[in-house]
Amino acid sequence: MLYLYFSLSALIIVFAGWYLSVYADIIAEKTKLGRGFIGLILLSAVTSLPELITSISAIVVRQAPELSLGNVLGSNMFNVFIIAFLEILIIRKPFLYSISKENVTYIGFMILATMSAVFAMLGFDLTVWDISIFSMAIGALYVGAMYAGYKNIVPQEAGAPQNYAAKKLSAALLMFFILGAVIVVTGYYATILADEIATVSGLGRTFVGGLLLAAMTSLPEVITSLSSAKLGAYDMIVGNILGSNMFNLGIIFIADILYRRESVFADPEGNQIIPALFSILLVTLMMFGIMRKKPSGKRMKVHMETFFILALYLLGLWLMFVKR
Repeated sequence: MLYLYFSLSALIIVFAGWYLSVYADIIAEKTKLGRGFIGLILLSAVTSLPELITSISAIVVRQAPELSLGNVLGSNMFNVFIIAFLEILIIRKPFLYSISKENVTYIGFMILATMSAVFAMLGFDLTVWDISIFSMAIGALYVGAMYAGYKNIVPQEAGAPQNYAAKKLSAALLMFFILGAVIVVTGYYATILADEIATVSGLGRTFVGGLLLAAMTSLPEVITSLSSAKLGAYDMIVGNILGSNMFNLGIIFIADILYRRESVFADPEGNQIIPALFSILLVTLMMFGIMRKKPSGKRMKVHMETFFILALYLLGLWLMFVKR
């Protein structure tokens, strides 16, 4: 029955996540804020709520900062892997070059925030009231990234086609938050089930957080990205992924505040540095894909960086399993 409940939870998240991106697209058009900004701010926050709830539960209920960090950093690895999955199997053409170059700014914030976590894990950490100064830096970088996203809004052109002229903004907002609530509640119970399944298997907390919990809590990003790909909303895909990753890093700051024993980076195992470093490598490859010029001709089916993302993701999982 455990596996049946887990599968049903996943199906509910799939259903809610699919329609979530549709209503996000309506909101982007009606508010004229643009698909990239809505993906970065609104859609990413809602789809990352399962990570927030799971990480806080790991801290408050289980007193397990290693599980919390493994979940957050593993989710960031998995989210970039979604880009490779979409390009190779769904979109079947290189699309990162067509994404707004403003996204490179958000990637810069993300790399700095993740590097802050790496330095803390390497033993350079200092604390104020048992809160790491690197966690504080991560929180500040998250705010900076969101402010940069707001400043970089590209106004919708006056003559732009209206795909949802008959839809109302108020109805779209209501459905968006209802579906978000469904994802939050279902995601919470699904992660408990995933943790129970992982416990039976005897895998370590870092590997469980970095693979099983990360994959489960990232299901909303998978489904909303698939739905956005069908809509041709590539900027929303990337905005959602980057925004989700920044939101996940911001969770570290919240977790550190709630964990009153010591800094969340004080775990003696230190295995969380593996998903941290690999998430930096993966998002850097993604940045190269965005900065690449439009390929000439039709011979290039996918970005070269996409294959490296896929290979490094699998290598990262293997190392987490070995070091579990």
